[in-house]
Amino acid sequence: GAVAALSVERPRLAGTNNVFDSFPNVNLAPGDEACAEAETVPGATAAVRVHAEGGGAIALELTERGRRLASGRRPAGWADGDVDVPVRPVVDRTRGDVTLCFTNEGLRTLTLWGYGAADERRTVVEGEPTDQRIRLSYVRPGRESAWDVIGAVAGRMGVGRGEGLAGWAFYGWLAALAGLLAATAAAVLRGRA
Repeated sequence: GAVAALSVERPRLAGTNNVFDSFPNVNLAPGDEACAEAETVPGATAAVRVHAEGGGAIALELTERGRRLASGRRPAGWADGDVDVPVRPVVDRTRGDVTLCFTNEGLRTLTLWGYGAADERRTVVEGEPTDQRIRLSYVRPGRESAWDVIGAVAGRMGVGRGEGLAGWAFYGWLAALAGLLAATAAAVLRGRA
């Protein structure tokens, strides 16, 4: 079961803005625009994922200091939940201080999810600052399984564990898991005997 679960290919996540999709907090009437300001967009971003309700067309524009980086559109017909809005061109490198503006091109209210945050990175709706932030995830081109990122996971598990364990923490964890499985199998076999 674990091998099958780790083999499932999914869109390649590049990062998030560390905002949780806790509740519906930004409502856009048809034609309205909501802008998330001062965001950091990872390099190789090919789509922006937002948790939304409404099902109508969504337009998106990414700008950095007034200059357009990328734009895209998701046509109507998507189901409520996580929605990927593809952007072109793919963002070439990690960019800071990016403004992402979503426009509701549908016929019904578009609702974006996030939570309240009274800081400088809040959402601006129709030119008016709010005390809300929306959840943003950045997706790279293509798909990958957990097997494709196992090397990166191994490297990151060793970070902050001292030089002696740096790259070995992951392999130590694997050895402990294998030992646990072997001990469980031995106990089951002894119980049958």
